[in-house]
Amino acid sequence: MQNLFSRSFIGTLLSASFLAGTAFAQDQDHDTRVVNDRDQLENIRSRAGLAEFIAANHGETGEDLELTTDSRANGRNGVRHIRMSQKVDGLKVHGSYVKVAVGSERKVTHLIEKTARTNGRRKKANISTQTATELAKIATFGENTTPEFFYKPPRAERVYIPDGNGNLSEGFSVETWSQDDNLLYYTLVDGDGRILEKELRTSQDSYNIYEDHPGVSTQTVVSNPADPTASPNGWLSGDQTTLVIQGNNARAYLDRDNDNLPDGGGTVVTDQAFETVHLPFQAPTNADNQAVSVQNLFYWVNRIHDELYNHGFVEGVSNFQEDNFGNGGLGSDSVEAQAQDGGSTNNANFATPSDGFNPRMQMYIWTRSNPFRDSAIDSDVVWHEYGHGLTWRMIGSMSGAVSGAIGEGMSDVLAILKNNDDRVGEYSNNSPFGIRSEPYTNYGRTIGDFTGQSVHFDGEIYAATIWRLSELSNAIGIDNDSLLDILVDAMNYTPAGPTYLDMRNGILTAIGEDSDYLCTVWQAFSDFGMGESAVFNVSGGQVQITESFSLPASCTVGGSATQGEVLIDDLTGSPLTSGRNTWSATVTATIKTPDIIGGNGRPDIPGEFATGVTVAGIWSTGDTASCVTDDAGQCDVGISSLSTNVQSVDFTVQTLNGEPATGASTVFTVLQNPPTTICTSCPPPRSFSRR
Repeated sequence: MQNLFSRSFIGTLLSASFLAGTAFAQDQDHDTRVVNDRDQLENIRSRAGLAEFIAANHGETGEDLELTTDSRANGRNGVRHIRMSQKVDGLKVHGSYVKVAVGSERKVTHLIEKTARTNGRRKKANISTQTATELAKIATFGENTTPEFFYKPPRAERVYIPDGNGNLSEGFSVETWSQDDNLLYYTLVDGDGRILEKELRTSQDSYNIYEDHPGVSTQTVVSNPADPTASPNGWLSGDQTTLVIQGNNARAYLDRDNDNLPDGGGTVVTDQAFETVHLPFQAPTNADNQAVSVQNLFYWVNRIHDELYNHGFVEGVSNFQEDNFGNGGLGSDSVEAQAQDGGSTNNANFATPSDGFNPRMQMYIWTRSNPFRDSAIDSDVVWHEYGHGLTWRMIGSMSGAVSGAIGEGMSDVLAILKNNDDRVGEYSNNSPFGIRSEPYTNYGRTIGDFTGQSVHFDGEIYAATIWRLSELSNAIGIDNDSLLDILVDAMNYTPAGPTYLDMRNGILTAIGEDSDYLCTVWQAFSDFGMGESAVFNVSGGQVQITESFSLPASCTVGGSATQGEVLIDDLTGSPLTSGRNTWSATVTATIKTPDIIGGNGRPDIPGEFATGVTVAGIWSTGDTASCVTDDAGQCDVGISSLSTNVQSVDFTVQTLNGEPATGASTVFTVLQNPPTTICTSCPPPRSFSRR
């Protein structure tokens, strides 16, 4: 018999299959089923009933479907979240999972499932676990690796790979994790040695250069910061030094030599006081500044753990703790947080293995200023990196052009919401504009501008959407902490490998169908092209997008939210003669247009101007074409959203003296003192829908 582990055999496999066209695309076709119709779920009362309901979708019986509970966790509003794996003969079925939400009445209220038919043939693997591991190592890191190359020894799990027709073939899910650059791959190898998938589970961040300096915050001593619910035994356990601080949620240490072990040195700390003072005009390599780096990183990783715990990232949904205190999930997975890591500069990353294995965060020195700066003392960067762990554990499959972008955007969301700042990484990047292409307030791109080329650039669209949701929420008394409760809970209702619309739908489901707040969420997403009729499909590696800026009918009252009245008591400016004329007017009543309408018809944000707000525009009264334009000569400017603090507005005209404005694309009604001719041949309004 041929030696299945021989180099010649592996070389044959690589040349014949791996190199001949293995698909490495990590955005997969969206074949997950989401069921939130409670009438359909009404009769599920047990695990057997759940299996019967799911299997019926495959034309099978519940006896054909084996489900194993992985974890349970309590969510918002008395909901219990249960996560399950599909198994056959004790082996996991690759890519299959089930998420179930059980309401306070012990009824299933929401189901996400991606399971496979299993009633066909079953094929044994023709290669060994050792061979599969070697093939995965070569596929991810090449042939010249040594045991020292890896952060953890490569490990393989035998799985079943479904073909969609009920047949199952044994294969292997292999984890390979590099030592120096923190690259964590999960590679699927079939039973004949072919590489079927390669998923990178390390989130790398690269940042653009802006030259301005934003300033730094003042150091403050905080005593006893551990949250008693999230960290009942406090943050510290074991021996401590100024350069190695450890506890149940994290171990932070200096790793300048990039060997993924504490560098050593430091001073023993017996009084649990880590109060070294930062020296901002000295290099990060200054001995005091190295201690500051470790203590600040340990503080933030633990604080983020505690805050996210209170938002719903708990043991039962696979958070990061050594001891889970009997609350579900697997322990032994606190964060390995490496300060001033020597593996790179101007960057940071976070690798997230499966539940029960320690993730690794690497924080680098930034060289955009003199002296250099340390990302471990920039809370934006720490929040962002930890956010990758949150989405990988709670949602899963956050890689590829689409889901990877969402992961980057959601990581930014944590930083901007918790710091209440529309910019990210100003300190590390030595720029008041941070590390993104523009601030998130009044962000200019929508989902139709998705490129598929940069997860960071495309991720900005999602972060900007949630920043807009924060603005709208704050205006109606919902603060960012309450919003994060919803965003984290929504991950329980979001399928793995999500699209932008999956994230939207998860949020809507978490809120509940009877909430007035639904329309606020719809408004934020519709502002960025993800309204009611939006389409975002991923199929065959291609992305199809149709933008929609519309709200559901239940979110509008009295017609379109962009129609209303402007009452004017005075019109001043140049005489209304042929040509362009600047004018201004004072509003004496209100613009009767609500911006956000709740589900019960009550305006959540009344679209009213207070008396005295100035409305300005430019009129053209030529003989052949007349319209209300802005300073750039564009027709049909309109108002996309209204609130009580708007100070000025350009608008088009719907009627004149009670008569329709012929040919006008109308938005508003002017009820007093308009010119006599308007917009007889204006071009049609801009179309926001695209594919």
